[in-house]
Amino acid sequence: MMHPTVRPWGVAPTPLVPAAVAKALGHLSAPTSLGKTLGRDCKLAELKGEIWDDIEWVSRDCLRELVELLHRNLRAIRLLDIGTGRTLPFRLLDLPFSTRTRNIVSRHSKELSAPHLKFRELLSIPNCGIRSAIEFACVLEAAIASKVQDPSGIPSVPFERRQRQHGSPVSRIEFTFRMLAAYAAGERNLSTLSRIMPAAPMEWPPEIKDLWDSLGDLRAGQLATEFVMQYSVPDLVRRALAHTDRRMRDILNDRVFRTGRPITLKTIGGRWGITRERVRQLELKAKAQLKRLHMADFQPITRRSKTLRQCIGAAVPVSHSSIERALTWATDDFFPIGEIQPEFAGALLLWLAGPYRTNGDWLLVDPNLPRETRDALISRSDERGLITDNTITETLTQFDIAECHHQDWVNHLRDFLRVDGGVIYYKGTILDKVRALIRYHNRPLTVEEMLKDIGSDSVRSVRQRLIEDSGFWRVNKQGQFVIAGTPGYDEYTGITDEILQELEHCGGQASYDHLVKKITDTYGVKENSVVAYLNTPMFTRDDSGIVRVRRSSLDIDVSTDIEKTAACYCTDECVWYWRIEVSPAMMRGSGRLMPNAFAQQLGCNLGDKIEVKSECGPITLSWPLSSATGATIGSVRCALSHYDAKIGDFLFVKATSPIVTFGFLRKESLDTAASNLSRVAFLLGCGPTSSDSEALKVIMRLLRVSRSTDDERYIEIRRLFQARGEVELSEMIPSPSLSVDDYISNMGKLLSR
Repeated sequence: MMHPTVRPWGVAPTPLVPAAVAKALGHLSAPTSLGKTLGRDCKLAELKGEIWDDIEWVSRDCLRELVELLHRNLRAIRLLDIGTGRTLPFRLLDLPFSTRTRNIVSRHSKELSAPHLKFRELLSIPNCGIRSAIEFACVLEAAIASKVQDPSGIPSVPFERRQRQHGSPVSRIEFTFRMLAAYAAGERNLSTLSRIMPAAPMEWPPEIKDLWDSLGDLRAGQLATEFVMQYSVPDLVRRALAHTDRRMRDILNDRVFRTGRPITLKTIGGRWGITRERVRQLELKAKAQLKRLHMADFQPITRRSKTLRQCIGAAVPVSHSSIERALTWATDDFFPIGEIQPEFAGALLLWLAGPYRTNGDWLLVDPNLPRETRDALISRSDERGLITDNTITETLTQFDIAECHHQDWVNHLRDFLRVDGGVIYYKGTILDKVRALIRYHNRPLTVEEMLKDIGSDSVRSVRQRLIEDSGFWRVNKQGQFVIAGTPGYDEYTGITDEILQELEHCGGQASYDHLVKKITDTYGVKENSVVAYLNTPMFTRDDSGIVRVRRSSLDIDVSTDIEKTAACYCTDECVWYWRIEVSPAMMRGSGRLMPNAFAQQLGCNLGDKIEVKSECGPITLSWPLSSATGATIGSVRCALSHYDAKIGDFLFVKATSPIVTFGFLRKESLDTAASNLSRVAFLLGCGPTSSDSEALKVIMRLLRVSRSTDDERYIEIRRLFQARGEVELSEMIPSPSLSVDDYISNMGKLLSR
């Protein structure tokens, strides 16, 4: 006999989504086919009763899409309740299930009638997929809502208890209270009936309420008498494990019930003087005895373990006092006298309640709980990736984690970063973390702002990775970044590139003033910087101020004078070389600017990018048209490694052909030089000198100085150093006694002769 007011799944008024699922995943969009059916966009939360105001049934395609959607979010609903929390007032087989679901119900009606059934338990039934689980939950919810009683009219109580109800009213009352007392004393370990009796309704007369309350003061143990054996958890545990000995219980305690890593078979065998194989056999026999705990006669044990599970929750820190309190309550009636000790009973009940296992510093009922809660939290983040504190509380509560542990649990997951109002998912590479931060802040961020949370202190490295990754845009000169494609932002790739893009946008030419203003306003760069790049060889400007891209570098006349170039000198063999002081950037492998004149000595001219061979490996030289600073040399770390260079040393690059060679000067040699003239000789690439006169001769030879007196030599050397821009070397030359004016006067006299 079918229930007349309950319809199959997909037909009004049976819900399409169980209420618990709609509450957990109500923010998700419903399948597209349902949107087409209703003619509007809708969320899962709307697929309860409101949908039937527009339609009376949905197609199989709609149900199929709905099942696929829920299957993708299965982890978020596995622990949700399906049961009502009380015995069902009807037979499940009277409900209008599909053939497949009906076959499952007929074979497992006892398990499916459990008051606290969860999706996880339902899905563990053979042949029960997500479709049957959703159908069962929706039809059951409709049946409960209709409040239809069992059509047969037969009370759902065991036969032996029904027999007692045919006795006198007094005997029936006595039997009922004895059984209540047996349940209170045996299973709940209560001294009186007050904890299991409901409160008297407010509308009852005072004298009746007093009588009712006085029943709660009855001593449960005295009233239960022999009936207490049916509910006494200690007695039932002893009966269930009657065929186990001390060795078997020891094996169960150390291998099956143990929340941490099981003790090895070898260790237990050594303890009892038996082989590992014998321990394994005893373990199998002991596990077989545990199956008896699931028989109907031992349900009080199972119910106490479920109560223990409710007290502890799905996850709790191992050191938290709630575990000890819950185990103390659960084993308080197990006396330390006899075969079943309280410690063993606690381990047994904890195993039945879970089984619980340790995960780091936590006790978990399910090893998959970290992944499931992480996925559920991530799925409920908003468009900024923020998971609010309210969402955390609601989500973790659904997973049966006590609210007092929520913050510690999120910290245990180690995948989330605490921000204002909640957390954001924060796991992966540095770039993954940067993406999460930018998404949360919803504005451009500098690398320095990011590093406050990322934990890396390498500003340069992170900035370079962001520049090279196509998933990010640098949006201004200040080095702020956004996620690529963010509306309202353009990628900043350098002043030259932005000038080229603006010229292309303007048809190939634009006024000088327009380009300066456009680039300055858009990217926040300084006006002087834009002006400097517009004056590079890449661009031409006519008399009217119109800027264009130069078509060829061949029409540019670049004049350089290496004899007036700082740090560049020529040997007696007519080989030019360039002195470089070793810096931290060079040690890291960075390139640096080089004199344009020396670049030409190495064969690199304006507009070139070449690679030259050296005795320590290839070196890249470039002199781009867009450069406002001139030529550059790439990494010379190979040469620095060859000489085991340190910061403050000097490297000499020699323009030899066909292979570039090097010279080297250690800072220690310079610091220990006997005089300033010796130091200058060192800095000009010469070796150590035995005296100031020898050092002076070396300096004069390199600078092509041929004066007769020391004063004239010093003045000429100083003048040549200053002309090269090397004032520090000029100041290291001894001061002449002859003034510059006298020197010029003497020179005039010599020339007039």
